[in-house]
Amino acid sequence: MSLTSKLAAAPLLAGLLMSAPAWAATDLTPVVPEGADDPGLFYEIEAKYEFSLLGFGVGQMYFHITMAGDTYETRATVDPQGIAEWFDANAIRAEASGGIESGAIEPSQSWIEQRNSDSRRSVTIAFEELGLPVVTSDPPYKISRYAPTPDQITGAVDPVSGLLLMLTMPGAAGNPCNMTIPVYDGRRRYDFMVEPKGRVNVDEENVYSGEAIYCMARYQRIAGWKPEKLSEGSRTRVHAWLVPVGEKADGTPELYVPVKLWGDAGIDDAVGRALWIKVNGQPLADIH
Repeated sequence: MSLTSKLAAAPLLAGLLMSAPAWAATDLTPVVPEGADDPGLFYEIEAKYEFSLLGFGVGQMYFHITMAGDTYETRATVDPQGIAEWFDANAIRAEASGGIESGAIEPSQSWIEQRNSDSRRSVTIAFEELGLPVVTSDPPYKISRYAPTPDQITGAVDPVSGLLLMLTMPGAAGNPCNMTIPVYDGRRRYDFMVEPKGRVNVDEENVYSGEAIYCMARYQRIAGWKPEKLSEGSRTRVHAWLVPVGEKADGTPELYVPVKLWGDAGIDDAVGRALWIKVNGQPLADIH
């Protein structure tokens, strides 16, 4: 991997941002006015993170998630800054939407654009009710003999929805922060694997101070790489410190947000820290 690619990869560690263990937390579900219909689940989360590598700022990430009733919408941006701009790193824009069925994410469509000074690529993945996802890439992807098979793609989610799935983690209450998420990005298939590492105290100034769940995520290549690359696997690990948000009927948290991230960017450790986090318009520090 070139130095350019490694520097550009630092903000992309945010793709492994979210995971969801079990915890008791403050209920932030809006109060329904008397006589009004109950909207069901509703959360709006906004957050901004700053990433550094080799002691230099390399970029920022912003994400916005809305979960309302049985639907979700999420969007994210990654902007290179500082030393990363010297190496023409990618800027990223991403969006996804879909449904929530029995605590599981069912994506309907996602869009991701990567752009630098001399190139741009956008990829749209549409999930049909029946059949395999429909992928549109501009410029088009080259046809690969190593492309995932239909069986490998079935049941996988897009990368943006995968991030949200790691945030909600349905069914994780009895085995917190321990799950595998199948992801298909339109060309390759891989798994996000998240495992628990215990609880720790964190102190992120003006964002959150207190106990957090410590989780580690890694990914495993499944298909879409040449055999020699597929067998290499990935040594990259992303560590996340997460705080609970909201409460389900059984007393476990509804969602989680990371206040700190750490990962291997290939040439040094990349660190991501939350600049601010808001839940339903309230700063995270005000609800804990």
